[in-house]
Amino acid sequence: TETLAAGSGPAAVESPAEDVPLSFRLLRPEEGVDLARCFYHCYGYSYLDFVYHPEKIRELIEQGLQTSFVAVTPDGEIVAHFGLSRETVDARVAETGQAVVNPRFRGRKLFETLKEKAAEHARAEGNYGFYSESVTIHPYTQKGNLKLGASETGTLLSYAPQRLSFRNIDASVQHRQTTVLFYL
Repeated sequence: TETLAAGSGPAAVESPAEDVPLSFRLLRPEEGVDLARCFYHCYGYSYLDFVYHPEKIRELIEQGLQTSFVAVTPDGEIVAHFGLSRETVDARVAETGQAVVNPRFRGRKLFETLKEKAAEHARAEGNYGFYSESVTIHPYTQKGNLKLGASETGTLLSYAPQRLSFRNIDASVQHRQTTVLFYL
């Protein structure tokens, strides 16, 4: 069993990687450890539990319940992720989420790029659309949804857990968080 490498802990202040070229593609089932490292680096252990279990990621991808889009450096490091999750294989509406961008690569519109790629992929597969629950403690997910043409359809008061934390985003969480429900 692989473990998270020493030094891959939650992100501290790091130098921006503005000139590192990136490629965009689907996550391969065997890259669960690399994805877990990215989430741990950005969020510690505060994110949804399953993203830290490579075998669960593999299982979801292989079963067709998860489609993951990633930004990858030339040396293979996953620096951003965006996922589409389905309740069943034949579901035509997916939930978006598991969005993460390594702090060194923020400001390069990776969230928007990956979300656009997910929307294109969903359309090509004949999906009706997707929905997302955007936290209100920072504007990034909401802005990305609106830019793609998603509509606000509801507000979920105190929906996100207090333990959710964001590295290198000025967002101090003292209580459960409200989310905005979007549909595209």
